[in-house]
Amino acid sequence: MKWESKHIDLGVVKTNKKVTINFYTNEYLDIVNMTVSCGCTKPKYISEERRLEVIYNPGSVPIHLRHTEKFSTNKSITVWYGNGTKDVLSFSALIVSK
Repeated sequence: MKWESKHIDLGVVKTNKKVTINFYTNEYLDIVNMTVSCGCTKPKYISEERRLEVIYNPGSVPIHLRHTEKFSTNKSITVWYGNGTKDVLSFSALIVSK
């Protein structure tokens, strides 16, 4: 399957601020399932636009990272197709609390 980009760097994202990420393809896809690496990530395929829209909500700083004002994160979306193949799309960000 052909995605324009399989990884997107969001740069700096503040905690508790939702971000919309778009992955584009130049073909119509038969997507049968999508799994995410974190519950903070919600994917939705919009076939008419050949676009995978991902809403990312970093929420608050995890307890084990509260001693710091920033941390890096990487999230992934596994896309399964009707022909049994898959792609892994991902994004990264530097999460800041201030």
